[in-house]
Amino acid sequence: MHIHTHTVVLGTDFNATPIETREKLVFYSHNKEKFLKSIVSPETKITEAVVLSTCNRTEFYFVTQDTDYSTNSLLNAISSYCGIEYSLLAKIFYKYTCEAAADHLFRVTSGLESMVIGENEILGQVKEAYQISVCAGCSGAFLKKLFEKSFSVGKNIRTKTGIGKGAYSVFSVSYDLIQKHTVNLPAKKILIIGLSKMGFGLLNRIKKDNNTIVTIANRTIKKSEHFSKYYNCNYIRYEQIYDHLDEYNIVVAATASPSHIINYDNLYGRHFKTPVTFIDMGVPRNIDPEIDGIAKITLFNIDDLKKISEDTLKKRTSEIDKVVEIINKSVGSYTKWHKEKVLI
Repeated sequence: MHIHTHTVVLGTDFNATPIETREKLVFYSHNKEKFLKSIVSPETKITEAVVLSTCNRTEFYFVTQDTDYSTNSLLNAISSYCGIEYSLLAKIFYKYTCEAAADHLFRVTSGLESMVIGENEILGQVKEAYQISVCAGCSGAFLKKLFEKSFSVGKNIRTKTGIGKGAYSVFSVSYDLIQKHTVNLPAKKILIIGLSKMGFGLLNRIKKDNNTIVTIANRTIKKSEHFSKYYNCNYIRYEQIYDHLDEYNIVVAATASPSHIINYDNLYGRHFKTPVTFIDMGVPRNIDPEIDGIAKITLFNIDDLKKISEDTLKKRTSEIDKVVEIINKSVGSYTKWHKEKVLI
């Protein structure tokens, strides 16, 4: 009797899970290799694996000959690692196998499954996730073929369709949110905490469009000094953030901190003279959600960007049929290869 080899994806995203739970499922790059090596073993019956973890999704791609057993083993490992009950994970995680798994990954790399449809960052994030697996010795022939095919599909779709036209991204949507909720933006003062890809992207977007007064704060003071000169903006020391919050109309937090950098206890009792809009772009969240109850403070987190992106990106939906057609053909060719491979 021939034993079939299955490719499986198990995961959750911003559509299925709120940020309160999703932030507990973050896997940082330096932790992925250790986790991968722990799940690729005879005990789990998983022979290959990749962990994809972004601000909007956490997914586990793996190869096994016993789908149910390996899924159960993986859920137990995730539960132990993240401190989330097995029963909750089983409820919020979706699962795709074989052709459906390939279809899902191709949709992810094309940007169809992103909060911002067609955004380009996801392709680089998938490549990085796969490379970590390769370096950990946890990727073999099946995932190599699947992921390399997904890179080709993602590139092909962006070349042949207009799904990624305009280079729209999460920080672009954040800028739209700022504009939507701010009157006379050039006259406002903005503080950006953290020069991650999203923080830097937002800084670049703001300075490109207007002369708004922007101040940056980063843990690395040399980085703050460099970009303050390049963008002709101000900077403050990271440890001085609380001393200056009253001076800004908009505060954006975009760090990779695993815990809150702005806490309720530090703001409670402070009297803000003018309304302040806080935008939390971090996953895990950078800002304590309780501050939304403080007078004159309005807080938005990354899940609040979903409605803005839906309103702004309706024009891209006309390209979806073209994208799906390319994906369907690619799934067909990958499935043919997979069937031939398992028969060897």
